[in-house]
Amino acid sequence: MIMLTVILGCAVFSLLAIEYGRDKSDYIDLATVEAHTMLKTMLVAVQTTAGLRSQLDQAGMATNVIENIVAHCGSGRFLQQLGTHGLFDYLACQDTNGVVIGYNAQGLSGIPGDPFLSHALDSDDFCTRVLTGAAMRLEAVLPFSSDDRHDYLLRVCISLGTVKEIEQRKRQRMLLFGGAIVLVTLLFAAYLLNIHTTRALSRERDEVTAEVERIQRRLRQQERASAMGRLAAAVAHEVRNPLNAVWLLLERLERETVATPETAAKFTEFIRVTKDEMKRLNKIVDDFVEFTRTRPPVTQQIDPAAIVRDVCCLEQGVLEGQGVTLRQEAGPCTPITADPQQITQALVNIVKNAREATPAGGEIVVRVSQDGAWTVFSVEDMGPGLSPEAREHAFDLYFTTKKGGSGIGLAVTRRIVEQHHGDIQLLDRAPHGTIVEMKLPTPTTP
Repeated sequence: MIMLTVILGCAVFSLLAIEYGRDKSDYIDLATVEAHTMLKTMLVAVQTTAGLRSQLDQAGMATNVIENIVAHCGSGRFLQQLGTHGLFDYLACQDTNGVVIGYNAQGLSGIPGDPFLSHALDSDDFCTRVLTGAAMRLEAVLPFSSDDRHDYLLRVCISLGTVKEIEQRKRQRMLLFGGAIVLVTLLFAAYLLNIHTTRALSRERDEVTAEVERIQRRLRQQERASAMGRLAAAVAHEVRNPLNAVWLLLERLERETVATPETAAKFTEFIRVTKDEMKRLNKIVDDFVEFTRTRPPVTQQIDPAAIVRDVCCLEQGVLEGQGVTLRQEAGPCTPITADPQQITQALVNIVKNAREATPAGGEIVVRVSQDGAWTVFSVEDMGPGLSPEAREHAFDLYFTTKKGGSGIGLAVTRRIVEQHHGDIQLLDRAPHGTIVEMKLPTPTTP
């Protein structure tokens, strides 16, 4: 932004300088035209008065009278009178020998020693030059020849003090105008920079706020998991004792009780249902205890593609039995640092949910890809999909949309992903179904 301002300022001053040079040239051109007109007029007057003496002498007038008339009406008198009006610094008519007649012509350079005058006399053309010094002046010369073929130069010097004053005022206006433009540009650049900085700070603030909220959420989850761990240990101890006692009593009841032929079928069915429910209750307790155990990952270098192949191999048979096609897309991947058992467990939980949601004849796609800093495991199913509310709470403990589900699998999966500093999210799959994306960090190449 600062560089752009500097470039713009230089461009503005360059344009103003060009315009200033053009104005100065225009002023000098105007003075040149005036000098040319004046020299033409002077030439006519000089040529007219130059033959006055010879004409009077031919008329037979007395010498003293002729001298008196020439003194008052000759070329020299004409130049003297013209110079007294203050329009010129000096006026002169000179030849190669020096000044013949003139006004304020003392100390003027001779023609032989001045290349400019020599060139003007040789070229027989009107010429000008700008004299610099204490004051800026324009000198114009016009060559002419007398009747006897003698060459002369008419020289006139015009003061350019007015031009210099105009030049100074023009320079001041140029500096003021250019400075104003640069100042406005700087203010505008500062405004844009302020907007950019504000937006950047706003984004950083949002990112920091989101990170703080994520850390707070993780701390609350850890605190809740720790409390649930203590509760789970107590509940498991208190629940499993009566469960074991009831199980033993059912075993004795099944062995020692002989049902009548009329009640034998119901008796057997009741015993089976009771045992199944007790197994399910014991499984819930085991899952709850497993969820509350916060075992840190034991990391090592693993191949993400190998994890996908292993999980697909484990689930292939079950899915074929349900009439569901399993397709895997796992090309060569850069190894990542993770706990292979936990990542396998997390991916199995996701595939299990996809299997339960996909009807017979459907397809599940398990793929892994790497994009920059992330390794992305994704599982696509062809189930009915999830509502926005269900996606929001899908990773909450005990939340489930399936009848008989425990609601622990995805909660465990999210905990594993967070322990690996990754992210997991649910996405819609068009036209129906769900995509679960599990992102884990990919080590950067040094």
